[in-house]
Amino acid sequence: MTKEPTLTVNEKKIYDHLVLNKGHEISRDELWELIDGGRLLTLASNVVDVHIKNMRRKEIKIETIRGVGYMIV
Repeated sequence: MTKEPTLTVNEKKIYDHLVLNKGHEISRDELWELIDGGRLLTLASNVVDVHIKNMRRKEIKIETIRGVGYMIV
């Protein structure tokens, strides 16, 4: 039995959304909206990318769809 990685609140939101939409490409904008809660902060930020990078370090398999976003594999 493998131990599941501990995720932050925002990583968990991203993970759950990607799993719910497994096999479908999810845009960075959609993930930003999910973790930002609808506040209109700048999308120039790399917050989503940092969360994805940290999740990959925790061995969660996330594929980058260039020019689109991400998808869980």
